[in-house]
Amino acid sequence: MADNGGHYGGNRIDRQAMPALSDAARAESLDALRGLSILAMALSGLVPMGPLPQWMYHAQLIAPGMKTDLSVPGLTWVDLVFPFFLFSMGAAIPMALSRRLEQGKSWPALLLMLARRFLLLGVFAIFVKHISPTVIANPPGRRAWLLALLGYVLLMPALVRLPATWSIRRAVLLRSIGWIGCVGLMVWLAVRPGDSLTALAARIVHTSDIIIVVLANAAGFGGLVWLLTRGHLAARLAVMIALIALRLGHAQPGWVRDVWNFSPIPWLYQFYYLQYLLIVLPGSIAGDALLRWRSVRTPETDGSPLAGWSHRRLAALAFVMILLVVGCLIGLQSRALNATAAGCAVLCAAGGFLVRGPRTAHESFLRSVFGWGAAWLLIGLTLEPYEGGIKKDRSTLSYYFVTSGLASLALVSLSLAVDRFRLRRGCDLLIATGQNPLMAYAGIRSLLNPLTGLLALDAWVARYSPSPWLGVAWATLKTLALATLVSISARRRIVWRI
Repeated sequence: MADNGGHYGGNRIDRQAMPALSDAARAESLDALRGLSILAMALSGLVPMGPLPQWMYHAQLIAPGMKTDLSVPGLTWVDLVFPFFLFSMGAAIPMALSRRLEQGKSWPALLLMLARRFLLLGVFAIFVKHISPTVIANPPGRRAWLLALLGYVLLMPALVRLPATWSIRRAVLLRSIGWIGCVGLMVWLAVRPGDSLTALAARIVHTSDIIIVVLANAAGFGGLVWLLTRGHLAARLAVMIALIALRLGHAQPGWVRDVWNFSPIPWLYQFYYLQYLLIVLPGSIAGDALLRWRSVRTPETDGSPLAGWSHRRLAALAFVMILLVVGCLIGLQSRALNATAAGCAVLCAAGGFLVRGPRTAHESFLRSVFGWGAAWLLIGLTLEPYEGGIKKDRSTLSYYFVTSGLASLALVSLSLAVDRFRLRRGCDLLIATGQNPLMAYAGIRSLLNPLTGLLALDAWVARYSPSPWLGVAWATLKTLALATLVSISARRRIVWRI
């Protein structure tokens, strides 16, 4: 599943020799994967609901009536959006925490940082839900759109990364303006006549964006698991096995059910959310491989065309990766399960042949991520019949492993495009969006929709579109507009961070 050969190979991660990542060694292919997931998330939420083919929606959201049927198995590109983001979050953990370990941060400091991020992401989840136009008013109108825009503007001073040259007083003043404004607006939007303080607080914390809440748990607990298993791959796999055991055992009376149902702060933490570590932890294994490669900074290991595998071989590898992702989606959604499993096994074997004998650090990285990705995918396809077939809601074990595998293969493809074929210009929007994910995510509902709503553009397009596919074209244009705005901000170092 991972490297066994080549100068840079080896499954075992040496705790003492685990490399750290300098600030200059940014993994742009990982940024591209994160950006791809965010922009796909934006597009999936903007396409017309109902008149399009089923593969344009979640597999369990049945067109044209748009009713949820949890018994329907399948996998569409929309179902990949969230796990791809989770995987990229897991892959970023080794680089982020290794950098801080290199800077001499202590374990208590790192644990405090993880707890702080966990809590702040929970607060972010609450605020972005409150400033969603459809939460403010349904259907939203001019007032809702303006309030949503105000909320988006207030997030800027609260989250923007400040220049290192700023004084502490100036930084605290700007942060205070942002956070006080956000809290004030949120309370004002949530309050109802005759509310008690308890009722108001309960309404506020239980109105939250579930995607961000799950990401908060994934970031906090995923980082904790990586710290505890740093340098011990077997221990990290043991954590995954333990999670699967708890998932399988929680339906029966006993201590497993008690652990599963224990939730001291249900608006922020539920054990159910930790199942998504089955995607985050495979991501962290890819992140370890990425860290080993990116810590070696020479022209050869950066993917020089003069070193290692030929371009023809790399192009064949990229083609196999794309075939695996697209073929798996088509096969699982159409329920051609035998052909899908057989085809994926053949393509995985072909990919394994193409990644044999790595001669550079980058090739060793490609071999490792592909090997693990192929393993996750084949495990997921083997589990596919279990729990009634692959489903996003409620997510099945097959879903966790298949999507982890496909995310790994997507990372290989993007690394080939960005790091070896030098197609950075074509991936710029993805990379910049991935470097500024909070701004992009909040902008989907609280910037993009309010602006097009105030300008009456959405109503005009809906009125004069003879085909739902023109609605898809409009959704694509809006998504590109968001990506452009976020990427310009990233290039000018206007980046939101928690």
